[in-house]
Amino acid sequence: PADFAVATSVAADKPIASPRQLRALSLELRGIPQDMEMISDDRQKVRPLAGEAGAFRFDIRVPSSPSRGLALPVRNARFTRYLGRDGYVDTANPEVRRLAERLRDRRSASRTASRIRAWVHANMKPDYSIGVLRSSADIIKRRRGVCRDYAILFAAIARAAGVPTRLVSGLVYVDGRFFYHAWAECWVGCWTAYDPTLPQDFVDATHVKLSQGDATEMMRVYQVIGKLSARILSVEG
Repeated sequence: PADFAVATSVAADKPIASPRQLRALSLELRGIPQDMEMISDDRQKVRPLAGEAGAFRFDIRVPSSPSRGLALPVRNARFTRYLGRDGYVDTANPEVRRLAERLRDRRSASRTASRIRAWVHANMKPDYSIGVLRSSADIIKRRRGVCRDYAILFAAIARAAGVPTRLVSGLVYVDGRFFYHAWAECWVGCWTAYDPTLPQDFVDATHVKLSQGDATEMMRVYQVIGKLSARILSVEG
């Protein structure tokens, strides 16, 4: 429910103006379990704070837009995991396959991912009453749900279109608080974030990644609910 999302969110120590346009963010998070592995990549760099268990600094910078030149399908054994079906991402569903064929641009993985993000955003409806993890086959029937449902459906269509896609969870800033959130990343020549809950391709720097992989790995973010505090160090629009 929406009130649960607010109750479990993380208060920011200062407001962020125009967060959906933010290109860079540095912040500290405290309260992270010691057995939770932090993720550094081309988009975010994470390092522990000396002398503080469970405290990390995140430096997040939105990279330049990817080249549109990577053609489909992507054929590379290292992406096999992110092209196939699993218990929640059903790439064999007939409706998913029909949409993948319609939205695919074989000349461009990034253009395909962008089209799929736009379709999911336009055709899904927010429904905060849904509290269980569901498969893409169920999601596409009802076309309602929360951010993780948007992300799972996006991943199913993108994988069916031949775009390697993994699920991501973490935090996103809205109205003075960091809310737990889910989105996706596609390999379009580099791993690039796509958030189908947003009306734009640009995924701002307040998206703080805490887990990545499949749907079950995405749910690892729940182990930090109610434990985190956030301190904003700097922002760049």
